Formats: sequence, C-alpha cells, structure tokens
Amino acid sequence: MRCWFVLFFLLPFTAFSKSVFTGSVSDHRATSLQGINIAVQTHGKSGMIAFAISDKDGKFIISASNPSDTLYISAYGLGYSTQQFKISNKTQEILFRLSEQSIQLREVAIKPNPITRHVDTLNYDVSSFKNQSDRTISDLIRKLPGIEIEPGGRILYQGNPINKYYIEGLDLLEGKYSLANENLSVDAVSKVQVLENHQPIRILDSLVFSENAALNIRLKSKVTTTGTAQLGAGFAPLLWDAKLTPMIFTKKNQFIASYQANNTGNDASTQLRNLTFSNPANRFENRQDIVDWVQIIALPPPDFPASRWLNNNIHVGSINYLKRIKNDFDIRVNASYLNDYQQQQGHTTTIYFTPADTISLSERKYNRLFFNRLETDITLNKNTKKTFFKNQFAVKSSWDKSMGFVKRTSDSLTQSTQKPSFIISNTLNDVFRVGSQLISFDSFVSWLRTPQSLTVTPGQFEMLLSQGNPYQQIEQEALQTAFYTHHILSLTKRIHSFTILPQVGFQIEKNKFESALIPMSEGKELEPGIAYSNHTRWQRLKYYIGLKTQFNKMSWRIEIDVPFSYNRYEVSDKWLDRERDLTKLIAEPRISIRYDFNSYLSANGSLSLKHHFGEIKDSYFCYLLKNYRTLVRQDTPLFHNKAVVLNIGISYRNPIVGVFGNVHYSRTLTHQNLLYETKISQQGGTELYAIEKENHLLSSSVSFQIGKYISALKTNISLGSGINFNRRSQLLNGTAIEAKNLSFIPNFKITSNFADWAEIDYHYKVLSYQNELADVSRQRSVQHRHQLNLGVYPFKQGYIGVQNSVFSNNFGNKATPPTLFADLTLRYTIKEKKIDIEIFWNNVFNTSLLTTISASSFTYLESDYRLRPSQLLLKFKFSY
Repeated sequence: MRCWFVLFFLLPFTAFSKSVFTGSVSDHRATSLQGINIAVQTHGKSGMIAFAISDKDGKFIISASNPSDTLYISAYGLGYSTQQFKISNKTQEILFRLSEQSIQLREVAIKPNPITRHVDTLNYDVSSFKNQSDRTISDLIRKLPGIEIEPGGRILYQGNPINKYYIEGLDLLEGKYSLANENLSVDAVSKVQVLENHQPIRILDSLVFSENAALNIRLKSKVTTTGTAQLGAGFAPLLWDAKLTPMIFTKKNQFIASYQANNTGNDASTQLRNLTFSNPANRFENRQDIVDWVQIIALPPPDFPASRWLNNNIHVGSINYLKRIKNDFDIRVNASYLNDYQQQQGHTTTIYFTPADTISLSERKYNRLFFNRLETDITLNKNTKKTFFKNQFAVKSSWDKSMGFVKRTSDSLTQSTQKPSFIISNTLNDVFRVGSQLISFDSFVSWLRTPQSLTVTPGQFEMLLSQGNPYQQIEQEALQTAFYTHHILSLTKRIHSFTILPQVGFQIEKNKFESALIPMSEGKELEPGIAYSNHTRWQRLKYYIGLKTQFNKMSWRIEIDVPFSYNRYEVSDKWLDRERDLTKLIAEPRISIRYDFNSYLSANGSLSLKHHFGEIKDSYFCYLLKNYRTLVRQDTPLFHNKAVVLNIGISYRNPIVGVFGNVHYSRTLTHQNLLYETKISQQGGTELYAIEKENHLLSSSVSFQIGKYISALKTNISLGSGINFNRRSQLLNGTAIEAKNLSFIPNFKITSNFADWAEIDYHYKVLSYQNELADVSRQRSVQHRHQLNLGVYPFKQGYIGVQNSVFSNNFGNKATPPTLFADLTLRYTIKEKKIDIEIFWNNVFNTSLLTTISASSFTYLESDYRLRPSQLLLKFKFSY
C-alpha cells in the first residue's frame, strides 16, 4: 500500500508528456563539436524550458515537459553560427551541422559566470564569490547557493551530506575534510565543484547509481605549495593561539600537516571528526563505536559558537600524506593526536512532568574534562575504471577522564570517571572483473577493549543499596571487550537498463561485559548483593542473502532491494545462571524511486522496512550506575523493533538563474516489543527498567530550504524551516502515558557583498518546543537567535568587522531579557608579504551568562552557561 503511495506522489508531476531529444553536433567537415549549447524554447527567441551541452563526441540528450505542440531547438557556440529548428513536441533525433563564423571582438572585460553546469557537475567560480575578508575555502563555501556548512563542519548539498571531499580528484583526508576546509587558502583555489550523483568507486560508475553528491576542490596551479601560520597572544586571562598548517599538492603527492594550540575557545578538535559515510557503497555495516557505560552529568553542549563559552586548553597535531605509486595505487597515511583540557561552569534547572506531580531539580555544576586521543590509519587504494581495491588498517586509543562538582539545593556531591579505550580494525574492499560481471568482496574485522569507572561521593540510591542509610561513596566499575567481523560477497551485472546485484554475507559479534557496583562506607566495601554485578556474555550471528535491482533509463531511477537474514542472539550470565536467546528470520525490503523532470527539477521517494535488535548496551541482567542520577537494569527479553520508513523529497537547482531549493518529508512508524519505564524520585534520581509489552513510536518531519543568488549584487538569500513530531508510549512512575513532542525551527539567512567596501551576513533562527504528557499540554519554550556580521573596508589594506548576536528565551509566561554579544575585529593586511595583523576584541559588553532551553518527552531543561569574559587578542597570520 505504501509503495502505491510513493507512486501516487510522483505520478502527478508527469501530467505533461515528456519529450526526449537526442542527436549530435558537427561542423561542415563532419567533425564532432564539444561544448555547444543546446536550448529548447517555446518561442523562437525566448521561453527556454530545457538546456544541455554537447559532450566530447558531439552528442547530446535533452528532455522537456511542456503542453505546447510545437517547440524550437537551437544549437549555438562561440565561433559558430546559430542553427535553429522548429519541431513537433515528441521524442526524436536531431542533427545539427554548424558553420564557422568569424566574430569581431571589441576590447571588453570578460566576466565568468558564477555558476556553470556540465552534465552532473556544478562549477562555482571562486572569483565570483570571494570577498576581501575570505581567508580559507570554508569562508567561501558557506556563501555558495545550495551548500550549507553545519556548526560541526559537515557540508550539505541540497540538504544532504556529501559523500566525498576531493582535492584535485584525490581523497587525502577520507571523511576528516574539515582540516583542509578550515585551513586551505582561498587564494589557491580556482573552482569548487559539486559532483552530483557521485559514485566514488569508478568501476561501478554507470552500473550502480548514487543519489549523493561529492565536493571537489580545483586548484589554480598543478603544483601548489601553500599553508597558513598564525601566532596570537592576549589577556583576561593570559591567552595564546598558535597554528601551523603546511600543504603540498602535486599530481602524484598530497600532504597536509597541522599543529594547533589555543586557550581562546576555538575547538580545533572538530577538524579531526569523520564527517562522511564509513563505506563508499553505503551498504557495509561495521561496528567500532565505544559505549559510554558510565558518565558524569556534564553541561549539555549549547547550540551556539564554542568561542563564547568553551574554556579550553587544546593541542592538536595531524599528519596526512598521499602518494601515487606504481600501477595506479595510492598509499595514504593519516595520523592525529588530541590533548584537550576543558572546564565547564554553569547552572541547570531540570523539570520532570509526571502524571501526579511536577519535580524540579536545581543544580550548579563545575566540571573538568580531559581528552587524550591518538589515531592512525594506513590505506592502500586503487580506484580505476577496471578495478577497485582498498585496504585500511586503523588503530585508535583514548585516555579520557572527567571530574565534576555538583551543588544542589540541599546537598553537594563530586563525580569522576576514567574511560580509556583501544580499538584495532582492518577494512578491505575489492571489486574486480570475472568475464562480463563484477565481483565484490568486502571484509571488516575489529577488536576493542574499554575499562571504565565512575565514582560518586556521597553515595546515591540509598533505598536500593544500603537499606535507606546514608553512605560515603559509590564506585561503578565496567569492562567491555568485543570482537566483530563482517564479510560480503556480491556480484554486479548489467542487463540492458537493469543492474543486478545479488549478495551473500555474514556477521559475527562477541561481547564480554563485566561490571561491579561497590558502595563504600568508612573506607570499607559494603555488600549490595549479586544483583549489582554483571558478568554478561553476548553473541550475535547474522547470515544473509539479498538481491538488489536497479533500473536506470532516461529520467527514471528505480531501486528494489530484498534482503533476507537469519539472526541468532545469545545472552548469558553464568554467575546468575541466567540466559536468553532469540532467533529470527526476517526480510527488510526497500524500494526507492527518482524521477528527473528536467535538468533542474527532480523528485524522489523511498519506502522501507527495517528491523533493529538489542545490542550489548541493552542486554544485561543486573544494575548499572550510569551517572549519579541514573540507575539502569536491562533484565528484559531482547528488544526487537520493526520500523516502516517513508521518505519523499523534491529538489530544484537552476544554476543559470541561481535558484536552489529542496523539500523533504519523512515518516517512521516503529513497532516495539518492550515498553520502557522511568521512575523519578523527589530528588531527581532516575531508575530505568523495561517490560515486555507491545507499543508504537511515531516520528515525522518536514523540512524545506530555498535560496536565490543575485549575481549583480553578489547576494545569497535563503529561507527554510523544519517541523518535527514524535509520539511514544511509556511508563512514568508506574503510570502508562502517551508523550508527544513538537518542534518548529524556521530560519532565514542573507549574505551579501553588495559593494567593494562592505559586506553583510545575517542569520535568524527560531527554536520552538512543545510537549504533551497524558493529553496535558505543557508550556511551550521558544528561543530566538539573531546573528548580524558587518564588514567594512575603510581603505585598501584595512578591514573592520563587527559580529553581533542576540539570544532571547520564552518559557510559557516566563521570558528572559535578550542577551547581547558583540565582537570587534580590526585587520591590516600587508599584501606583498601575505601577512594579516589582527586585533580581536571578543565579548565587548562582557556578557557573563547565557540561558538555553531544551525539552524531551517529559522533561524541560534550562541551562545557564558561564561564558568567557571580555578578552583582547593580537594575531599575526601568514599565508604562503
């Protein structure tokens, strides 16, 4: 039924019959002509409805949807006379033969088009978007129509994350592309390219289509030696900011190294995050995430710039090298180290809405966080039209720890954690030809170990652990070791417009989890009982077979995937003589459809059934203290969720007029076999349980984004919004309730370089939350955010920048006064030396406190952050 719904959504757009015009362009000597413009118009000289460019063989294909019986098709190019035909509106082949034509050129200044399109590649001309304040390529990419950069550094094109970030076609950084994006000088770049429908594996190109886009950075020179260096110092308190990032790019070698250190609130660790898919085919599951078994309750990271609130002392080092060796093989080494010490200070008010009462918890927190991480991977890769081979060996180690002090209304406590971890893994992807078909073999193997501990003073949950008597301290020890392997063998074969991809594979995952909850009183260990000690053995076996079929012809792209899998789960605790198992044979069908109305407009829809089974973090028999407020017990049957997921989207992109837009709708209905229960005490302590009872979770979202680039004014305007709704059943303090959440997040942005001497950047965003518990609507919380950046160039080498931010909150009838931030930047540039001398005055008004709000099913959280004080910083920046 839902499949028909997707088709029903797509069919109305095909009300007008689509005509497809194919053909070729040549000169009078029958020589094929590349780069000739082909235009379809409703009138002889106006009303263009479709556009294409001839390829290297002079061929073109262009489709048009229009009710007119008669159309005009033209071919024109520089140095050739225009040829036009009046044609009937039906599919046909057209041959153009153009005559050479000399042209008399006057002395004119030729200005390139800001955005051009060739087949599936969009080219953004850097010189058309660059202004005097841009220093790195990320400064420019933020302004490109159709592209967004999230606060964490991830790049979106038409609302979807990119799958690759190339520099001159080479993948030096894999998914950690923020390092290049935030440090590569914009002066070294000629074009930013968006590769639409990008298939990263070249041997699969034209066989297996992709819906994702990639970014490619084109440099001005074939041999580029560039980089940035900066040194800064300031006060209130003593501040420093240092960075050195050399880069070398040649045809066969690429190198980026970086050392960054500061205590100014600049979170350089974001440049080490993986921001793209782990596997280029997007079909390969690998598990190597560390479970946070224990944690301190830290201040939740606010959704505003870290430079406002982050009290840090960070050191980041990274070395990345790629070399093209014999037989088209690339060898790549990526290594990074992070050392970061952060301090958090603030106040939280947590309100729990229960069926019988409203519980309020006020806490003042001071936390110290220590991050130490070392990561290294070595990759051997070959990616040509005849073969694909990639082997990546990776080692990750961390030594994180944290300490915190919490002051509550009636008492205070301290908390601390130790969370070291070690992961070693190897990933192999191999695609090769056997006769007329392709064989693919994918393999992933990993092993991890993470001993973790939590200490809380004084002890908590006295009713459960010490018969209601206060005690001195509680310690939670936890140790997880895990082995995981996944292997796939698949075949790819093209039959006319169909691509057939059968595959078989298996997964094995083995986990060992041990924990002990140890109350302490007067230096002695209490005996809480066997119910507070876990000795869990968890094993998962999965064998599967599947058939994926893709249809790609003209404007249609259809994919049907029907995998079947046998799943076996076993959980046991020999100390308790307890065990449980689960065996399921399941199908997870998926269908997706995409239709291109023309080169500008496309629609897509997908419908899928997904199964999700419990993991080791959801399957242990005894109590575990996750933090000083949360005690968890997962003594339940293995959970099994079944979700029906519907996605619909429309995308429009017209580089000729600079308009980009997209609309997305998503709806997920999840059937769950476990109902979760939360027990909240008057002191805010939370106990989590689960019982076996069927229930449903519904979530849906709608979002849109539309933008227009006005070339004459160098102005980009965008408007968007998102609406999210969730409904779920749960038990709260023994009462069955239905919880609903609704959020509404509109936004507006304008970026303009309307004059050579000035620029403006304005963002407006609203975050509105409303929750409903047991049919009782709770107070709505709303936050307004304004950000206005102004830049002025009083003389050729000078720059004055003012950054302003305004935050205001409203919770029900309670409104907080607007919070104003202002930063001032003064810059003097010595162009011949490529040196910037900058003075930064951050937090001009010395704003000391900012309040943010968030909401969940039955909670409301108000967080007050202690901000960085007003500070002055002098920086010297060098580009080379």
